[in-house]
Amino acid sequence: MKARAKVYYVFAIAVISISSVSAYIYFDASQQKFFAFKVDFHIHTYGSDGIYSPSEVVNIYRNAGYDIIAITDHNIISYYDEAKTAGDAVGMTVIKGEEITEEFVDGTMLHIIALFITEKIDIAFPLKEIILTINSSVTFPDDTWDRREALERLNEIKQQYETEINFYMVKAEFDKIHELGGIGIVAHPNTSWENWKDYVDCSFIDAWEYARVKNSSDEVLCSEINDILKNKIQILSHDFHGKYSYELPHMDYLTEAYTFLYSRSTAELDIKDAILSDRIMTHP
Repeated sequence: MKARAKVYYVFAIAVISISSVSAYIYFDASQQKFFAFKVDFHIHTYGSDGIYSPSEVVNIYRNAGYDIIAITDHNIISYYDEAKTAGDAVGMTVIKGEEITEEFVDGTMLHIIALFITEKIDIAFPLKEIILTINSSVTFPDDTWDRREALERLNEIKQQYETEINFYMVKAEFDKIHELGGIGIVAHPNTSWENWKDYVDCSFIDAWEYARVKNSSDEVLCSEINDILKNKIQILSHDFHGKYSYELPHMDYLTEAYTFLYSRSTAELDIKDAILSDRIMTHP
């Protein structure tokens, strides 16, 4: 098991029962007590592009030994309540989340996991408004322009200010997450690494998902990304949909790799503290 937590040493270990799940007790250097919870913070239901109902997702994860999960459908949070009810019934903590699903200027994925949010993240990004915020002297086509020339001019502007537009969007999403009291995690960074690599040192990013290999062509890139991010807070999540070949059988997929979070309890504030304090251990 690869230890990611950097802030504590193990002084004592015991096994107890929490919500019928065995958990290890760890004491850090200041003698604080933490419980090990098996977690997954990136899961889809049939509310977006998954195939299972929220209740079915809870049961799948419960059977795989998880204690805390987050429902993170694309740009929607309305399926959380069913999952929360199902989780309460079986002693599982379910976090309200969303996978913010946008695109960088080049069309690659700009996906961010928002956890602990109180409402859906809904930000409009009108190109003209963004550009004029960056440079108020930029000339935009008006109604007198030929349609083809107008489109060419807009594409020229987007290419000229691509870096600035991308940063504006990413920063705005994380700012909104934080405004709502949430935590923002960069989702599957390997899918858009040419863009995300510019944000490695941005302090407004709370955490990064591990770059996970889903086919052999990703292996070298994922290894390089994880090495670059080794000193950042990283969380191994499954991006579970339930329909892809690499997810079958579900039990194998969810138990071959996972994350333990060392938290004082399953209370929201304690889970947040554990994430931001990097009390995280991943396997493998």
